[in-house]
Amino acid sequence: MDLEAQIWHTISDLIEAKLDQIEQTLTDSERVANFRDIIFAEKIDYKCVTTMRLEDEADYYTYVQVDNPLYKSK
Repeated sequence: MDLEAQIWHTISDLIEAKLDQIEQTLTDSERVANFRDIIFAEKIDYKCVTTMRLEDEADYYTYVQVDNPLYKSK
């Protein structure tokens, strides 16, 4: 595993640990589960600011799906 992957893995572990702590304080653990699904999804939407500017569409958002560095296969 390269250094960047190690760093993202550590960040993911820290977020997971914090979510576990938060989940213990809530009566609705489904909210944390939904957040986990979003933040640890395999793909995430990435706003393409450069594309928006090149197409002169600053008021219209352009997104592309990219690999999420926080994703861990199960």
